[in-house]
Amino acid sequence: RDKIPVTVDEAVTNAIKHGNKFQEDKQVTIDVSMNTDRIKIVVVDEGEGFDVRSVPDPTDPVNFLKPSGRGILFMNIGMDEVRYNEKGNILTLIKYRVSPHNGNKN
Repeated sequence: RDKIPVTVDEAVTNAIKHGNKFQEDKQVTIDVSMNTDRIKIVVVDEGEGFDVRSVPDPTDPVNFLKPSGRGILFMNIGMDEVRYNEKGNILTLIKYRVSPHNGNKN
């Protein structure tokens, strides 16, 4: 649970900085839905999108000292599901109360 705020902060920052490129006429929309089993956060920017596979691997030593590039890694660590639409401008984050990966409560 403690990773959710950091993850959402990274997602929104990426949408503003990389998606909308700080353009004031573009919006970022955040939709949050919760039930007893999970929280789902959808972040939408009005940018051109991107291919998540094109982002350099932040765990590669060549990228260690770069000032950015770890947001997607943090999201993958903090959430159970991280999905982008085909265009790459809609991010869906899901965290389950009981993780499907290890069966533990989060």
